[in-house]
Amino acid sequence: MKLHFFKEDALDYFKANVKSNITHYSDLNNEWIYEQYEEPFEEININCEPFKLYINPDEPTKMDLENIKLLYPALKELTESQACDERLWTGLAHSDFFEYIQKRWSNPRESNNMKKENYILSRYFFSQDPKSKVRHTLAKLWWLGKMLYDETNQDDPLHFADTLGRKDMATRINDVFTSNFSRNIHLLRPFLNVIDYYELNGRIISQDYFRSLVQYLNVIGGIYVLDFLDENDIELKLKDRIEYYDKFGADVVKGIKKKRININSELRVLSKNKNRIFKLTIDENNISYFLNKKVNDLVSYKNDELKILLIY
Repeated sequence: MKLHFFKEDALDYFKANVKSNITHYSDLNNEWIYEQYEEPFEEININCEPFKLYINPDEPTKMDLENIKLLYPALKELTESQACDERLWTGLAHSDFFEYIQKRWSNPRESNNMKKENYILSRYFFSQDPKSKVRHTLAKLWWLGKMLYDETNQDDPLHFADTLGRKDMATRINDVFTSNFSRNIHLLRPFLNVIDYYELNGRIISQDYFRSLVQYLNVIGGIYVLDFLDENDIELKLKDRIEYYDKFGADVVKGIKKKRININSELRVLSKNKNRIFKLTIDENNISYFLNKKVNDLVSYKNDELKILLIY
């Protein structure tokens, strides 16, 4: 299958002329590109079996879910360096998959308040901004496939795409792939295994719980060297955390952090022994004493008893 990327000078031209070409992004095809620029594309030099992306504008989330499973295996030979190249994803968006991108964003429910120019730059043009990996219409399919690929499951190595797609896929993708652990499959796999453990047994993990677990795994990363923990141990810690949320509530509610102590929190505490108030910053050296404590809790710390007065 022949696929195409932008030549460098063609990329520069079309990026500089987005505003003047805004109306063309509603054209039925991409003939206008060839009218403006002679031979803008080059053929990608990789072996690629023929594939066709799933299209159903009535189910945009399903389009993303199904196409992770189609695009990543087809382009698995790409190196990470190639997959960070603006010419690749921007070129594909303007050549072989121009009509696909139009249909992916044709559903009114997927519309947003972005200015048209910014919308085009986000959906059609890849950039060096790390967020572009999960925002660009095509690049996100490859990068999500890359990060979710589970070689231990030979029957369905991209089964974790279903985990993210089970509920509010866009939010779950944003929560996971802006986290510190997302690029490490040995941390990501136990996290998603725990989500599957509950959801495949009839309990959907709420957005508050999901986001709180992401935050929790980031926090314990400051306490333990997680790479040296067995994946089963990480799963047990996450399951224990869900039981904790069942009793005391999630750490994050409606996108707002509860005032529980985490790493980098700053506290105002009252010392019982010294009978004075002072400020204390939480870091990897003392987090084990204070993790998830709240205002008015008492903490035994360095032969003293501290009462937490305020959490910044």
